[in-house]
Amino acid sequence: MFSSCFRAEIIPLPSSLDKIICLFAKIEAKETLEKFALPDELSAAIQLANPRKCEFLSGRILARHALAKINVPGNVGSDNESLPLFPDGSIGSISHSKNVIAVAVSKSRDYKTIGIDIEHIGRIKDNVLNKIATPKEKTALESLPEKQSHIQKALLFCAKEAFFKAQFPHTRFYPHWQDIGLDFTSDGNINIDWVKHPSPAYPLLGNAVSCYRVLGDIVFSVFAS
Repeated sequence: MFSSCFRAEIIPLPSSLDKIICLFAKIEAKETLEKFALPDELSAAIQLANPRKCEFLSGRILARHALAKINVPGNVGSDNESLPLFPDGSIGSISHSKNVIAVAVSKSRDYKTIGIDIEHIGRIKDNVLNKIATPKEKTALESLPEKQSHIQKALLFCAKEAFFKAQFPHTRFYPHWQDIGLDFTSDGNINIDWVKHPSPAYPLLGNAVSCYRVLGDIVFSVFAS
């Protein structure tokens, strides 16, 4: 039944994140989402307008599918700030970009926190880049060919969003975009340069494990600790 709503794929992660299940899907038939949603999910989405309603329902459906893969029963609710609330014994994160969704889940005994984000390449314009990138990151972009520059801009936005998502449920604090600098290694890992200290996020994510992937016209990042 699930496959008639999405064509979900498992995204391979490095060994440092091998306790996490990460699923990626394009929404194929938005009009069918309500057929696959649970009553609680439909109730939570009743006040949402499209396309936000479709994003919400698709994320919850895909998250349930991911949870089943780690043998955790239950569905994803919402906390008092409308953030995803995963069932006892699990943690996770959900991301949307246009008609694409991604989720990452694990058992809570394996990680304290997870953040995931996806972004389409080519959407990060200069006004956004000036807000999110450190001077060092902007300098590094200047020497890149145009295609690689667009990928790098998307990665900067995506990875910092994933970082923010990972730490926020515990700190209830959003660092400034330029409080951290990122370096993307050729083997798919992300190194964090803590530009500003102290940060409430540091005790939680000072030794975070992370990765990024380029999937066609989309970039994807995960942080976990």
